[in-house]
Amino acid sequence: MPITLDTPVTKEAIASKTFPLMWIYNLLFHCPSPTVTQETGIEGEDSILVGRLMLEAFPMAEDGELYTDGKITIDTNELYAVIANVPEAATAFTAILAAVKPVQAYLELRKQIREQQAQQNEEAPQ
Repeated sequence: MPITLDTPVTKEAIASKTFPLMWIYNLLFHCPSPTVTQETGIEGEDSILVGRLMLEAFPMAEDGELYTDGKITIDTNELYAVIANVPEAATAFTAILAAVKPVQAYLELRKQIREQQAQQNEEAPQ
């Protein structure tokens, strides 16, 4: 049985908001082997079905606010079929592969810079 409050509480109205953009939150490419299928696990059979693509995204407003209750998910175990049949996916995957060596070089350079800075800090008079 409800009890009447001496001072009622008022909840503010929340204006509706549009989220016309998509923010990619997680992106996974899993490529265990170009020659093993999920169905058989045997090398050399129907390699087009190998691999997983998983993407999680949130709708995003123009001001950058994310609508986390509206998660968008793309999840398939047919990565290579997607790459073979969606030209934009093939272009994106090729670009990711092309970026691996430059990313490794950048990270190695950053590591060297941090090590040099640490060494300089150790050598600096106190």
